[in-house]
Amino acid sequence: MFRRLPPFPVSEACESITSRPDCTAIWARATSKIELCPRVPQSSVRKFQLSTSRSTPLCYDESDDVAAMRVPIRQFLAHVLPAVARPLRILWNQVIGFLFLVLALMAAPRLVRALREFDGDLRSVFEVLLTAIFLLVMGGFAASSFWRAHKLSRSG
Repeated sequence: MFRRLPPFPVSEACESITSRPDCTAIWARATSKIELCPRVPQSSVRKFQLSTSRSTPLCYDESDDVAAMRVPIRQFLAHVLPAVARPLRILWNQVIGFLFLVLALMAAPRLVRALREFDGDLRSVFEVLLTAIFLLVMGGFAASSFWRAHKLSRSG
């Protein structure tokens, strides 16, 4: 993105700002600070300040500073991720609730059959008890997931 120009002395910076139309700001390394040209507005110089380790000016068509893109990307993600994550969490809770509900409903016919075939022995009691516990746990998980999705959709 930024094209590196050959180094030039600070004294030539003011003359070269009009002679280089592809470059918008002139940078020079002199006494560990940026020398300002009177024809360059102060606000535009602040926007493009670089570390003092650079000895050559930069233009817009080349860049060697990858870290400069980290801040805009971080700001973009800070704005977009919360807006995307909340609906995804709601959808996730609804899908999980549906799966638990399907598991609970799959156990319901077996519980009805176990109750009809109940004859009082230990195996029948165990079968009814385990099927009922499974149905209640899966139904509870389904209700909890749907309730969480409902609370998320109402908040914020």
